[in-house]
Parts: sequence; structure tokens; C-alpha cells
Amino acid sequence: NIDSFTFFECSSLSGIKIPDTVTSIGDYAFASCISLANVTISDHVTNIGNSVFSYCISLTNVNLGKKLTIIPPGAFGQCASLESVTIPKSSSSIEDYAFWHCTSLASAIMPNGVTNIGVAAFAGCNNLTSLTIPNRVTQIGDFALGDCTSLNAVYFNGDAPNDGGSIFYSD
Repeated sequence: NIDSFTFFECSSLSGIKIPDTVTSIGDYAFASCISLANVTISDHVTNIGNSVFSYCISLTNVNLGKKLTIIPPGAFGQCASLESVTIPKSSSSIEDYAFWHCTSLASAIMPNGVTNIGVAAFAGCNNLTSLTIPNRVTQIGDFALGDCTSLNAVYFNGDAPNDGGSIFYSD
């Protein structure tokens, strides 16, 4: 396993490939690695910690392991260069602030197994133009798509959950 804060603020780290021997990555393990551009997470990893890659401002490419069950709070928050993400089929939840202020994020693909999209999960993703919500989503948190200034279409593969009108709220 990779413990919390192991590579925190490691400014010279530019790429990582998590080996098959790792099953868990702790909170903030790679946070604020400002030169980190490419990440490949092994299919053996089942858990990544809160804010694990937050503030990795150069991160453009991430391959998530096939066994991740949730995208935790703040996992990729403020990854301003991240352009696209495919959530693994095993994931059921995209937690609060998971992709908050990923200003270059233009594509986010969610599998049908996702049931929850947390508070501000995609808030501030200014390049996101459309998003398809899987049919099993029953909960979308406040501000989940707030300040997504380029968003012009949201497609629901099922019934849209009752959100009280606040998922698109912007300050």
C-alpha cells in the first residue's frame, strides 16, 4: 500500500504507474505534485484516498484501475490540466468535490453503476460541454455542476433525480 502523504508536494515527480502489488493509496498520497502529468493505477487497487491527486496542476492523463468502487472526496480537485476521465465500471459513487475545478476537463464518462454524484463533484469544470448521467443515479449533490460555464447539455439515461434546482447553482 501507499500511505497517506507519501509523495505529497513531490515537485519533481512527472509520472507514476502504480504496480499490481498495491491495493490501496492513502489520503493526499500524491497531492500537490505540481509536475505530475501521467498516472496509471493498477487494476488491483480498490481504494484511493481523499484528495489523493488534488492540486496536481499538470495532470493531463489518468488511467483508473478497474476495481475502484468510489471516487473519493477531492480526489482530483484543482487538477487544472486534466482533460478527460473514464470512471471505472466498478464505481458506484463520485464523492464531494471529486473533480472540483478541473478547468480543462472536457469529457467525463460514467458507468451505469454510479448511483451518487456528490456535492460540487464537477463544479467549476469550465470546459465540460455535456454530461450523461447514468440511469441508476438517485442522488446528485448541491452545486454538482455549478460554475460549469460551457455546459450546454445534461442527458439523463433514466429519470432525473429531484435536486431542488441546486445542482447547477453558481455563485
